[in-house]
Amino acid sequence: PDVKVLTGKLALPIGEYEGEIVHGAAWGVGNLSTPGGDLYSGDFVFGLPHGLGRMNKADGLQLDGQFSKGTLHG
Repeated sequence: PDVKVLTGKLALPIGEYEGEIVHGAAWGVGNLSTPGGDLYSGDFVFGLPHGLGRMNKADGLQLDGQFSKGTLHG
């Protein structure tokens, strides 16, 4: 069956998400802003950064690469 992809905003436990939503979860390409001021742009799966993305930390550090379940790998 076809999967319906919506675009919108979600309040997640890790912050505010804006982007693609599938079955009520952040899934696809989107942006996340955390309460601590970090900003992530990239791929999401099951509501977590997962896939190619960029994290701009509140302290100015920029992390680019592959994320897995919310953690940068590589």
